[in-house]
Amino acid sequence: MIAKRFLVLALTLLAGGCLSVTPGGLMEASRFDPLTSNPAGLGAGVAVPQTIRLSNGDVAIVMSYTVEPESRPRISERFALDVAEAGALPDAPPPQSGERIYVASLSRDDAFRMRATQARILALRATGVEGVGAFSVSVGGGCTVSKAVETMPVRTFIRTRQNDPFVQLTTRRDLLRVLPADQRQALRENIRECEGVAGGDRS
Repeated sequence: MIAKRFLVLALTLLAGGCLSVTPGGLMEASRFDPLTSNPAGLGAGVAVPQTIRLSNGDVAIVMSYTVEPESRPRISERFALDVAEAGALPDAPPPQSGERIYVASLSRDDAFRMRATQARILALRATGVEGVGAFSVSVGGGCTVSKAVETMPVRTFIRTRQNDPFVQLTTRRDLLRVLPADQRQALRENIRECEGVAGGDRS
């Protein structure tokens, strides 16, 4: 089943495969089919240190389909997500001590574009073209109000249907301890110093 071939990458949502999935997150992800789910209802959440700031484009979805035995995806689309600080949003996950929560979703235009991508992959499947699908969400940027990023503990959340609550997907782990060395370095380089934040504001 194509849904199950997408599932493995869905489980690594925002985590790069290095975080532990919660029982609730595993159950939520098991119900998620990237090819039939309504893109407008998809939501991701990430808990980062209070010193980290995320904005539009720092979180993205990549959806692809590779036809075997081809080495490059036949279909590959990237969708930059709209990011907002959770704040007092009624359905947002609550922060733990020292955390700042952000939620991310597709814009209306990108939700429409993801619908088209789903249709293209389903059309390939309908003609008997077998392949492997990939669906992943990653944090690729951000900024910090501190001078150096020494730790990066994160938790992640998933929402697969509109108006449903966010479910915690992964437990809190420090990415700068669990990522491979090259990925740790890339993460540090992609977190720039915030501009226009007076006095290293940590609020």
